[in-house]
Amino acid sequence: MCYDKFCEAYNSENWEEVLMVVQALRIAVGEQSSGVTPRMVIEMGIVPNVLSLLDDRLSAVSKLQSEAAWLITNITSGDINDTTYLVEQHTIQILTSCIRNKPQDLQENV
Repeated sequence: MCYDKFCEAYNSENWEEVLMVVQALRIAVGEQSSGVTPRMVIEMGIVPNVLSLLDDRLSAVSKLQSEAAWLITNITSGDINDTTYLVEQHTIQILTSCIRNKPQDLQENV
């Protein structure tokens, strides 16, 4: 299950594994035929951790940050409840910071 893989990799700071899980989730949420909805990702409880991947301390792992931003933007395609949840997680401020201070590939995914 993605949740278990994500949590294990995140907690051990195995950024390559986190990247693979985030990328898989990003693709799944982006493809309607996958059956994975933004709500499912929110209910996994990993959104705060995904948002934390956009922190400056991980700027050396720009591919991971780019995928994390892309996953978050895919989650915004959900319903009003999903959007409200993201706003409550301070997503707008975090993404705005990415636009100002991060590499261009990350900015494009925001």
